[in-house]
Amino acid sequence: MGRRYSGKRYSLASLVARQPAAFAKHPRYRELEAHFRSSGLLPRIRISSRCFRILNSASVPPENLKAFYRTYRLPADPFFPLFLTIKTRILSDKARRAKEKKAWIQRAMTGLPDHVLSCLKVLKTAEEELNRGRHPLWDEVFIPKTKKRARELCAADMPQWARVYAGFGRDLSARYGAKAGSITGLADLAYLAVLQIPFVPGKRPSADTVNAHYRRLSKTCHPD
Repeated sequence: MGRRYSGKRYSLASLVARQPAAFAKHPRYRELEAHFRSSGLLPRIRISSRCFRILNSASVPPENLKAFYRTYRLPADPFFPLFLTIKTRILSDKARRAKEKKAWIQRAMTGLPDHVLSCLKVLKTAEEELNRGRHPLWDEVFIPKTKKRARELCAADMPQWARVYAGFGRDLSARYGAKAGSITGLADLAYLAVLQIPFVPGKRPSADTVNAHYRRLSKTCHPD
């Protein structure tokens, strides 16, 4: 007996309709559309949810098409390789744009002022001390997902960064609870980073150390 599939079934028309706008802009889309409309068989075909996902992810290499047709009891119709060709191009373009965006954001963030980069390093270390070397919350807050957010951070002034640091401190306490109490004052830690004093978990630098670094940086940043 042939393999039976239960569950929801999908038409090929619904598969095409769920594609992003870029799909219809591909040079071979009208060829696909014309072939589908002229076919008496394709509009009647219903595919399983698993088959739908495989086609939608374009995860059928050309050499496996025969096995794909056999597994899902589909005709060896030109529609399928053509759909996969278009979908593969769409997914490839999407991956390329995501890679380019990620590289742009990384360049933008590495161009932040030195005092901000120092603060971020300290805050990252703070979470690592709480979470066995991992820093998921730091990633959420300080690795922008969009260019817009990266631009906002790059344009932020010191008061705005202070609010970001404070918000990170609250989120850190909410996530790690009592363990976060071992990290003494994130605002203080950020301040120490500005002063370029190494952060030692659970240990505050002496007042003399802080004052010495403050005087040194004052001469550099405000020589008057």
